[in-house]
Amino acid sequence: DQHDLFIFIWDSFLPDYSDLQLIKDAGKKIIFIFCGDDVRWFYASKQEFESLGMNPIQYDASYFYGKRGLEYRLKRISAAEKFADIIYSKREQAQLQTRPFYHWRMSIDTRNYQCADPINRPGKLVIHAPTNSTVKGTKFILNAVQKLKLKNVEFKLIQNLNVAEVQKLLRSADLVIDQLQIPGGGRLTTEALSTGSDVITFMNYGVYDQGIAYQRLPECPIFDANIYNIEEVLYQSILNDKVGSRRVQNHQYTERHLDVRIICEKMIQNLNERPE
Repeated sequence: DQHDLFIFIWDSFLPDYSDLQLIKDAGKKIIFIFCGDDVRWFYASKQEFESLGMNPIQYDASYFYGKRGLEYRLKRISAAEKFADIIYSKREQAQLQTRPFYHWRMSIDTRNYQCADPINRPGKLVIHAPTNSTVKGTKFILNAVQKLKLKNVEFKLIQNLNVAEVQKLLRSADLVIDQLQIPGGGRLTTEALSTGSDVITFMNYGVYDQGIAYQRLPECPIFDANIYNIEEVLYQSILNDKVGSRRVQNHQYTERHLDVRIICEKMIQNLNERPE
């Protein structure tokens, strides 16, 4: 009774999504945000990825490949597409979706991420901080680091740290490696750019268009890499004189495109543009 707009991320209040009907019957607005594996189905993404010459995403043993995994995704998608006023998602996860959606930006509050000053040290610090080592392609990254054995390069694998600790480490990094299997970059990409670090992640420029101008070259500052060329991209990135020196530019990129206030303004705009 006290609210006019409900924004759901991943799930709604009730496990069967019956609350969405009640909210709509009360004349309220609903925004539903899909964030990844809540709607991404392995076999659907595999079909699309392979049609474009891309590898299917590798998951660990915890992934539900059977009927149950498909059903719980279809149930969530069906409920959102029936009741939500607008939906936010990303192309790389939307293969099962049938209703048009707005692109979800991997947003942060950039005021909470200080842009570090240029770091005066002889070598480079490279960081990888996976939320899921299998999905993020960590084994390929570690293999590349081991093969290269670059002098004056320190590599840190970050796991099981709180947000404040990760932010501090990101401010000291020259280069951050995010993920190598899912195109577009995750939250770590945005966080790293906002602290001024350069970023390597899977973009597949020119092949897998995310549908938004700021993720295309030449504006997007992200170095593109996949599981096959990560060793070469990492090597060339380390040798690049620009790495570690574009801190202000990287932070400004997130302020222009990935700040949370931008997505909130877009939500209001999209709601107002939607015909009754």
